[in-house]
Amino acid sequence: MNPREFEKLPLNKKGEIVFPNGEYINAIKHDKFDVMLYRVATNFYEVWYNPKSQLVHDIAPANHERLHLYSKVDLTGLLKAT
Repeated sequence: MNPREFEKLPLNKKGEIVFPNGEYINAIKHDKFDVMLYRVATNFYEVWYNPKSQLVHDIAPANHERLHLYSKVDLTGLLKAT
């Protein structure tokens, strides 16, 4: 399923695809949300979860330009010129 088709699905159907088939990668904080990154096959999805309300507000294809935010490795020290 391509990202456009996925976006058109209702939230519960998105969850039925991502949660049983996805591999949890990592999570970041964004405002009041925990944004969890999942990989399903070759696609990445962000799950927007509000821990206060304990509700998933959205599941959306991840913007590939944001994937570095989920990195568990701090590369800043390696990027400095020596």
